[in-house]
Amino acid sequence: GDALAWFEPTLRDFLDYKEEHNRRAETNRIFDDYDNFKDNLKEVFGNPDKERTAERKLSRLTQIKSASRYASEFRQITSKLAWGKDALMARFYQGLKNEVKDELIKEERPQLLSEYVKLAVKIDNRIYERKLEKKEGRGAWTPRPQAANTGRRRWETP
Repeated sequence: GDALAWFEPTLRDFLDYKEEHNRRAETNRIFDDYDNFKDNLKEVFGNPDKERTAERKLSRLTQIKSASRYASEFRQITSKLAWGKDALMARFYQGLKNEVKDELIKEERPQLLSEYVKLAVKIDNRIYERKLEKKEGRGAWTPRPQAANTGRRRWETP
């Protein structure tokens, strides 16, 4: 792919010229230190604007499954942002399912994002448990008691 096409001339230079003074300076720099190699890779293939990419991802992030999964993805993305606590809390709230929001507004808003996340996860878990409870209650089927068979067929009259 692209990385091989980029690296192949450098590798060829390294393998073809055993003496360092015969190689290109860039080849020596890359092979002298792994950090130099990583830096060079990032320069060529890295994301130059991690923060803007993170903001785009965050703007599309919504809770689809559990609140804990949403919170995990939220934390991964926001670790690349320098947002304040209030902005993070507002964005976290925006991405939650409506049914979680409906319950969250009944509670006092915590001061810390971690406490806000914990509260949202707790509410979401309760909602999930209640849905399971309803589903189990509705789906239970109990058969009617049957009359004993007298040996007669239904269509035979006494």
